[in-house]
Amino acid sequence: MAKKKETQAERPLTKRQLTHWQKQALRQRIIAISGVVTIVAVVAVIVSGWYFKQYIPIDKPLQETVIEVNGQKFSMSYYVDAIEYFIGGQTAYIQYALDPVVTNIEQIELMRENSGSLGVTITDAEVNKQIADNSLTSNKAVRDIIRGQLIREKLLSDYFGPKIPTSGEQRDVLAMFVESQDQLDSVKAQVDAGADFGQLAKNNSLESTTQGDSGALGSHASGVFDYTVDTTGLDAAIFSQAVGTWGTYNDTSKTKSVGYWIVKITERNTDNTQVRLSSMLLGSMEEASSVKARLDDGEDFTTLAQQYSQNWSDTAKDDLGYITSDSTAVYKAFAFSTDNAVGSFSTVIKDTSATTKGGYWLFKSLSTVTQDLTSDDKTSLSNKAFNAWLTGLQADSANKITSSLDDAKKAFATTQAGG
Repeated sequence: MAKKKETQAERPLTKRQLTHWQKQALRQRIIAISGVVTIVAVVAVIVSGWYFKQYIPIDKPLQETVIEVNGQKFSMSYYVDAIEYFIGGQTAYIQYALDPVVTNIEQIELMRENSGSLGVTITDAEVNKQIADNSLTSNKAVRDIIRGQLIREKLLSDYFGPKIPTSGEQRDVLAMFVESQDQLDSVKAQVDAGADFGQLAKNNSLESTTQGDSGALGSHASGVFDYTVDTTGLDAAIFSQAVGTWGTYNDTSKTKSVGYWIVKITERNTDNTQVRLSSMLLGSMEEASSVKARLDDGEDFTTLAQQYSQNWSDTAKDDLGYITSDSTAVYKAFAFSTDNAVGSFSTVIKDTSATTKGGYWLFKSLSTVTQDLTSDDKTSLSNKAFNAWLTGLQADSANKITSSLDDAKKAFATTQAGG
């Protein structure tokens, strides 16, 4: 009978063997941990780079609310998309679009909220069709802009248009807009002496339509003249003046492309590369000359600026800040002339790039007739009524409209829209 094979007892690991295997296991763990740490480190670097180079400077600001209308919030990203739509790829026009786009966003939201009460609504299908027909980018801002355009068109055709009368008195008018009473008196004296009104309007009018058409505003119904020259009150003056006689109207709200500066040097750095100025911007040479005379008599610059200047700020007051030697401002020559000491103020400086309010209309109704309104006059009156409705919504204190867009945020939007 064969012997039963004896089971050999396992020999215990020696201390030396244990040490060797423990070291090997430790090395493997270290290698594994090192691999994980390396991966984590790489991911951390990537995430950190994205966080500090993309999220903090770009993505986060794009998510920030910058405009709010009655609780409806509009982000920086929305604002940028709206800018891109309006400039249509022409990045040179971004600076001119920044403020109008804000106004447009506000107006569209107010139209959306209030047009339903006038019986006008726009469906998503109508918006989609307009976007598809014109091959437009479909984002929230563009969809809202298109909706706003469709609301406006429907309000004009279905609500405001039908309210316009079909006939009425129409007057054929000559007119020009000048900056002051003195200039108006001078022009009127020339007309009375036989000078050609059309040529005088072409040379002197500060309103583009009357300047371009040599003073001929044409024959229109009441309300159209205000719309044509973008003002308020001229129509009332025209239709209250006897036909065939000259009338005048002091228009305090009409803007014009001319202003008159008086600036005062308040600081100058040692190498004359920066000069700090106080300033006032006046609406006519007549007014500016009167203020300058009072300064010459010793009246306080800031007090007069607060009373008369059209660039007065409740925060900065008359402080224009520093201008540098590469400035293109019309008062640069005065500011950087070392002949002009700190504390001195300039003569009156004309600036045709400035915008100021106020002036005087000289006008005459050549004839009057009552007849059917032209389609152009009906369109103008419909647009005027729509604009008045929208302006009223914006001015209504019940509508809460806020914007946090400062110069820094507008600069950011400019970079994003131009990129």
